Amino acid sequence: MAVYKRKDRDKWFARIVGANGRAVSKTFERKSDAVRWEAEQLATRDRGDWIDPRDGKVTFADFYRDWSARQVWESNTTLSMNLSARLTTFSDIPLARIRRSHVEVWVKSMTTAGLAPSTIKTRFNNVHAVFRAAVRDRFIASDPSLGITPRYLLDQAR
Repeated sequence: MAVYKRKDRDKWFARIVGANGRAVSKTFERKSDAVRWEAEQLATRDRGDWIDPRDGKVTFADFYRDWSARQVWESNTTLSMNLSARLTTFSDIPLARIRRSHVEVWVKSMTTAGLAPSTIKTRFNNVHAVFRAAVRDRFIASDPSLGITPRYLLDQAR
C-alpha cells in the first residue's frame, strides 16, 4: 500500500493492510527490498494465503488453551488432549517457529521414555489436530507434523 523513506532514519518503510484488516509494516535498508516485500505480501493477500506474522508468535500452549476451550469433547477426550498438549517439548515455542524436527524430537522422547506405540500414536494425533486447527485459523501456513505418519511413529517406537 505504501513504501516510503523514513525521515528520522535512512531506512525504507513498507506497510500493507492484511486480509484481517490489521496493518503490518516492516523497515528495510534498501528501497528495492521494501518494494519486493510489499509486492509479495499483497500477492499473498490477494491469493488468500496471507497470514498475519503476529499470529505466528502465539505459543503452542496459548493457542491450544484458546482452541480447546471452544471444542466439544467427551471428558476422556479432554483429558487425553490436555495431557498430549501439556507434555509436548515445544509448548512454549511460537507456532511459526515450530519445525518438523521439534515434533520428531518430541516423538523420540516418548519412544525413549518407553511409552507404548498406541500411546505415542494417540498423543501424536492429538497434537496433529491442534496444528491442523492452527492452519485452518490462519495462525500458521503449514502443519509441521504433516509429513510424520502413524506408520513412521510405530516404526520409531520399535
